[in-house]
Amino acid sequence: SRGKAGVSPAVRSEALNAAGILAADQGDYGPAIERLEESLAIHRELDNRQGMACVSSNLALVWKDRGAFDRAQALFEESLRIQQECDNRAGIAASLGNLGNLAMDRGDLAAAREFFEKSLALQRELGDQWGIAAALNNLASVHRVNGRVSEARALLEEALALSRETGN
Repeated sequence: SRGKAGVSPAVRSEALNAAGILAADQGDYGPAIERLEESLAIHRELDNRQGMACVSSNLALVWKDRGAFDRAQALFEESLRIQQECDNRAGIAASLGNLGNLAMDRGDLAAAREFFEKSLALQRELGDQWGIAAALNNLASVHRVNGRVSEARALLEEALALSRETGN
């Protein structure tokens, strides 16, 4: 079926998601939230599980940037739950990384470390060198804040080597 201006709901939801991300990148949070919420509603109507997971994460990032950590947490957890239901291990790893970054923002280093370690383990299983490097960087941040400089340095050296290998 066709919605506004003859555009299918699936295409409209993707366009709204992209427009929401663009608005957030420009610091225009009100319209970003409106567009992402509408995109998420359409994905729910269509029962598009991966779309729901993706937009939930994007919306969570906006709320996180605005300091609304509880809203961000709920959305990141929703995304993780969907990724687990779909057995999307790359999505699970990304969701764990997002939850770890939120835990860091909240100052919960123990939770952050746990999320980052789980994300890193999954990224290693997947062999995703970019994902491994990102997870290593995240985990190094926890060690650095905890004053464990040698552990942080070792993780960062591994991440640097992987980044060089992939030309990143």
